[in-house]
Amino acid sequence: MTVLNAFLAIVGLLVGLRVWPIVIHTLFWLSGLALAKHDTSGPSEAFTSKVTRVVLAAAGAWVCFFGGIAVLVSYMSAHPGAWVALFLGVTLASCFAVVNYLLTLRRLRTTATAVPDSRSVKPTRVRTFLKWASSSLVGHIALFQLLGALPMFILFVYLNYSEGTLTFSWGIWIAFVAGCFGLFMALFFWFTLSRWFVYLRRDTDAMRALLAKKRR
Repeated sequence: MTVLNAFLAIVGLLVGLRVWPIVIHTLFWLSGLALAKHDTSGPSEAFTSKVTRVVLAAAGAWVCFFGGIAVLVSYMSAHPGAWVALFLGVTLASCFAVVNYLLTLRRLRTTATAVPDSRSVKPTRVRTFLKWASSSLVGHIALFQLLGALPMFILFVYLNYSEGTLTFSWGIWIAFVAGCFGLFMALFFWFTLSRWFVYLRRDTDAMRALLAKKRR
């Protein structure tokens, strides 16, 4: 049951991270923040403060709502542990989102006050590859094939070779299974978690572009 509860908590966290952007953008439209106009200097401090208040209020309401559901199901459900783990995972999603928002806001303010020459440093090839791998489905597939499928293939080929059971057809089968494993993990992480962070990072890059005009 502990493994099942941990799995359900992760599922709840992933579901919460997928629903949270929809809730936030809906609140932005209802409050008029999505239609706010900015000059070339970027978002004002008053606008940033208002956005922060909306995010924190939404997170508080989120925690109270889903945390209350977790408390209720702990008394009413026939299998309280599984349901509590699921709704606690959903509840924790807002905490991760708020931490990500605050770190992003701090990074934007640091970027706005940074020396312009410090941004002219050319990124390394490793950093460029990691950025591409983390921001696209094809990059996810390449990364998981490199870091997941390849070590898995090498490990099982070595184990079968040491046991004297390695054949050419068996090696092909190991390569096929390892490749399918890497592909499955890439698709799983991309469609459940990574696209949410990519969406936030694109918003961050757009805000950074506005703040960069302030230094010109």
